[in-house]
Amino acid sequence: TGFAGLIIKLLESDFDGPFIIEREIPIGPEQRRDISNAVQLLKSLGV
Repeated sequence: TGFAGLIIKLLESDFDGPFIIEREIPIGPEQRRDISNAVQLLKSLGV
């Protein structure tokens, strides 16, 4: 995805700041699922 490509570019440029995962929808199952998917993606990229 475009998000994964952005993370890869940041890591390749020695970015060492925090990654903040936000999902601006009401708190609930969809938000938790989306955040969980983002965390899984970051972990798969070695973040």
